[in-house]
Amino acid sequence: MTHTLTDPVLPSSTRENPAGARGERSTPSPGLPPGLLPLPPAGEPKMRGMKLVAVWAGLALGAWGAVAGLGYGLYWLVQALLG
Repeated sequence: MTHTLTDPVLPSSTRENPAGARGERSTPSPGLPPGLLPLPPAGEPKMRGMKLVAVWAGLALGAWGAVAGLGYGLYWLVQALLG
């Protein structure tokens, strides 16, 4: 079978079983292995309000700081190589 760029991309299961293309499953889908993504305890409070804003602001500032540091490092490296 030859494929072209205009052919729809389907998972192998739907190629063998066209019912899968319509959203019907012939076999139940396996779940995640136990312990892969543990759920938080039911009573765990969510982070809200100013604490959430402070964490997001800290992460954003840290990311911009890393970008600026990498940019300055690249600038220094190019200046050292060329100058």
